[in-house]
Amino acid sequence: MPKVNGKKYPYTAAGMKAAAAAKKKMGNGGRAASARAQAQGKRSERAAGARAKARAMAARMKAKKRK
Repeated sequence: MPKVNGKKYPYTAAGMKAAAAAKKKMGNGGRAASARAQAQGKRSERAAGARAKARAMAARMKAKKRK
């Protein structure tokens, strides 16, 4: 069954049409329906970048200690 925004629609012509309409109504093609969800995605991307930067710095410091 197609699932849009937590609601299941049957595999019938009417159900598929209703699912498509619900997805279209959500905006963004069903992706990140709200500004809050988009902001959370950006925050997690920034956090991932910060973690990678911290790991790289730790590796440089460890290599520096070995010299």
